Amino acid sequence: MKIFGICLIIAGLAWGIIAFNMETTVTTEGQTFGEGLYSIRVPSQTVHNLDLADRRRNHLIGAGIAIISGILLFGFGTLQPKSTTVKINKAIPKSSNLKCPYCNTEVKNRSAKVCHYCDKAYNWA
Repeated sequence: MKIFGICLIIAGLAWGIIAFNMETTVTTEGQTFGEGLYSIRVPSQTVHNLDLADRRRNHLIGAGIAIISGILLFGFGTLQPKSTTVKINKAIPKSSNLKCPYCNTEVKNRSAKVCHYCDKAYNWA
């Protein structure tokens, strides 16, 4: 899961860089309106195109979702499951009853591996 998360982060960053470099302007052609003495010349201009800006925004949102998903997958992939067994390294006297390290109830059977009360596993060392 960690490797897939790292791949998503890298892909999202690359996608975001490409999205930032997308062109959002268009150049218009120069035109002449009218004829003769009263004609008006409009030069070519560079104007913002809303459709291209929307496409860039959508790509940036997709890149952000990919990056956030990758971070979450990487983060959850690094979590280690906690062990439910406890090793007790003390010498256990033979005459006394044992106690469960989780719920502190007395264990009368010395060969038991699971507490009859809380169902947690433990090992007597």
